[in-house]
Amino acid sequence: MALIPRSSPAPRGPALPWLYGATVLLSAVLLFWVEPLVAKMLLPLLGGTPAVWNTSLVFFQAMLLAGYAYAHWTTRWLGLRRQACLHLTLLVAGLCVLPIAIPIRLANAPTATTHPALWVLGALTVIVGLPFFALAASGPLLQKWFAASGHPAGVDPYFLYSASNAGSLLALLAYPTALEPALRLGEQSRWWTLGFLLLITCFVFCAGAVWRANPSGAPPAPAPATAQAGGALGWRRKGLWLVLAFVPSSLMLGVTTYISTDLAAVALLWVIPLAVYLLTFILAFSRRQWLPRGVAARALPVGMVGLVFLFLSRATEPFLVLTAFHLGFLFLAAWFCHGWLAADRPAPVYLTEFYLWVSAGGVLGGVFNALLAPNLFRTVLEYPLGIAAVGLLHACSTGRGGANAPVAGGARPAAKLEPAAATAHPGPRRPRLSDLLAAAILGVGTALLAHWAEPKTAWAVQGRNALAFGLPLVVAYLLVTRPWRFYAALAAIALGSLAAPDPRGRTLYVERDFFGVSRVRLDPNGASRCLVHGNTVHGRQFLAPMLQCVPTAYYHRGGPAARIMELAQRLPSPRHIAVVGLGTGAL
Repeated sequence: MALIPRSSPAPRGPALPWLYGATVLLSAVLLFWVEPLVAKMLLPLLGGTPAVWNTSLVFFQAMLLAGYAYAHWTTRWLGLRRQACLHLTLLVAGLCVLPIAIPIRLANAPTATTHPALWVLGALTVIVGLPFFALAASGPLLQKWFAASGHPAGVDPYFLYSASNAGSLLALLAYPTALEPALRLGEQSRWWTLGFLLLITCFVFCAGAVWRANPSGAPPAPAPATAQAGGALGWRRKGLWLVLAFVPSSLMLGVTTYISTDLAAVALLWVIPLAVYLLTFILAFSRRQWLPRGVAARALPVGMVGLVFLFLSRATEPFLVLTAFHLGFLFLAAWFCHGWLAADRPAPVYLTEFYLWVSAGGVLGGVFNALLAPNLFRTVLEYPLGIAAVGLLHACSTGRGGANAPVAGGARPAAKLEPAAATAHPGPRRPRLSDLLAAAILGVGTALLAHWAEPKTAWAVQGRNALAFGLPLVVAYLLVTRPWRFYAALAAIALGSLAAPDPRGRTLYVERDFFGVSRVRLDPNGASRCLVHGNTVHGRQFLAPMLQCVPTAYYHRGGPAARIMELAQRLPSPRHIAVVGLGTGAL
């Protein structure tokens, strides 16, 4: 490979970690810069819906999985030299589709018969599939190369994972605040291409270090059993990694869908949950333990009680406070799961396999939320299910490695981590019949209180919520020292709340598709029906025959739409006007 001469000036000594760290950081910045960049290119073709972003994330997670699989298997099959040549070739091949742009034939492809999710996945594959695949494999490959470089810090290369997530977080935060306001999409694409060229240059130097460290070019020999951090990896341990990656991935997408539809449709809001998700990865895999993971384990029940109350009371205001609360719970839950993952990470010999299972869990979470849930559930049920899964993991971790396991890195090097923390402690106490009985009593009590305290005014609704939901939740929190009883009580209270009448009116019809959940509601006074998407009323019609054709909602006679029509009627010649496409937005 001409790109890697034998005399390649590969840095040695203290400069080597900086070279690899900078390359990992740049790779992550490009990886998470291109995600909102391409998603924004697709939005005008399908509409500004969080489903476009969630489906895009499924593609990106699937490409990460493919990249991690490529890194894992080429590490096994090829020598480090041949692997370096192969990956540099892959990076150069990625230049063939740059700069990033949507071809005209692809832009004209979506039709009424095309499923939007499938079109998004196909479009992303054509537009950015190859360079994204090369970037996705770069993180684990660089860590594997650094571990084989002979540098003392290569004993625990997982700190590069924190650098990768730091670069990802930097790109996500910079996009809505600096890149998107200052640069047009075409300009962003050109700058991104220059960054990709710089990354190839950095990879040449990193590959040079690999060549110097492995003159023979032979595939890396398997480590002896004594160095394998607890022996061979069992399926139970791999399954744990899969679950611990699946739950926060699903929860992150559930939070994104919920706050973007049920709270407010704000542009680029979907970047924030992903940034929170990545921040927990940085904290979990950092060499320094910035915040004890036990804090997340102790704070989770408090956040769970508050979140259940918000769901049961159907609170939608104030927007900033509620959004901060949902994001705060996402931080605690993801930090808890990712911290457990970090504590259970294996020796570097299993590094690529570890990332492969973690990536597979993330992909499954994305597939469940973006592809399966819209076809399985009529409402955004995947978010409450994700919350329930966090509670189940928290209950299972009691007395095990989940909440109390020693954290790898920081306090002691990873090489001293022996068997998996998650299997080093006795299991938690199993749920008993008394736990279910206590939960059932709270659930029945919630149902009786909710049905008895039927609200008539707004103040009565708040009082009903405090009495029927707040009081049982306080009682449930008193059981927090017995996790199975506590979480069973929360589930029973949620089921009991179904007996409470909806103060917004009775739901007559619910439909869910790629673009969200639409409901037809009958007003509490029975005078009209309204069409609701998320938390936005898009239309209203009176039921009285004399009033059925009276314009309401956006089109009421005193509103801006009516004023525009009045001005149009004053034009010199009469005109017939129709609004096609985006409704009041186009108008």
